[in-house]
Amino acid sequence: MFVGLRRLILLLLVGCFSCLQPAQCAQRSFEKYLYYINKAEAELMGEHFKVASKYYDSALIVWTHPFAQDLVNQLICASHDSDYASVHYCARKLIHLGCPLSFFVKPTYLNGFRNTRYFKILIWEYSKFRPEFTHKNNWNMRTQIELLVATDELNVIQAQANKSNYTGDDTVRETLDRLFKNGYPNEYDYGVFMRDDTTIATEDPLLPVLAHNYGKYDTIGLTDTTRKWHDYTQLLSEGITKGTLHPEAFAWLNDKAGIYKQGAGFGEYDVLVLGDDKKYYTPIHDSAMAVSIDSNRLRLGLLPHSAQLTKMEYALKHQKAFTYLRHPTVFLHRKMGDAEDKTLYQETGLKED
Repeated sequence: MFVGLRRLILLLLVGCFSCLQPAQCAQRSFEKYLYYINKAEAELMGEHFKVASKYYDSALIVWTHPFAQDLVNQLICASHDSDYASVHYCARKLIHLGCPLSFFVKPTYLNGFRNTRYFKILIWEYSKFRPEFTHKNNWNMRTQIELLVATDELNVIQAQANKSNYTGDDTVRETLDRLFKNGYPNEYDYGVFMRDDTTIATEDPLLPVLAHNYGKYDTIGLTDTTRKWHDYTQLLSEGITKGTLHPEAFAWLNDKAGIYKQGAGFGEYDVLVLGDDKKYYTPIHDSAMAVSIDSNRLRLGLLPHSAQLTKMEYALKHQKAFTYLRHPTVFLHRKMGDAEDKTLYQETGLKED
């Protein structure tokens, strides 16, 4: 109990003095944050919740604007460790990001927490924190994002109905330009999106929209001189520097948007392919390219390509159970085409669910 309280005091002190942190130190702090998050997720995959919780604590100490997904992970890991002071700290942060009270009332993994005085305090704090979130949240930005996502989904559906490739929408791009006027936003600007009242949407809502409007790979070679290309590379890079965009999202977007792919890329696109009743991945046969890919990934604070594949296999295997690993079950796999040559891929050993 006292260990948890000591960690909580350290977290609160860091939060109080974060405004004194020099701007030039921010990027280094975010890099340290990513380092600890990678360590925590590695332990999480082995269900070593106590060790993972310590790494999450370290991450939250060095960076005071953690992604909501990482706060949820720490909340779960700390619950397994009965460190209810840390659970309380994460719950407070999540309420400030817009999580409803049901997020803490219903999940079974919080049964122990709900029997403590910390939960009673949280109930009282919710009546104060929720109005604060409602007041400061950028609801106009949130509405713009919701409209962008809905418009993009409709455009994709219409393109599929017409049996054509969706190559973006200038109106969507113009809206994105206005949205990005002050940099790349995240949940600290517009609040978390919820899948249901007990589950946050862990994917950045803008990623699918950007995927279709950021130099989309299947438009390369088109000779349409009227087309206006939108290069968001600099904006996305600055998002990583400021800690508003996870580098894994940047890596995936750059690999998918072929004309902006940086050298060998980051090994994010077509990593996992689903075909028949088996799962495959794209092996990197060129050793020099493999080194280059891992070098690019290291530069962004990402795990090596092989470790990324392990994360994806774990996420797919446990997608009906506990897993909050970033992005892989949604964005980094696809169905194999009927005419594709399976010999180009290597089996993972995992079967279809």
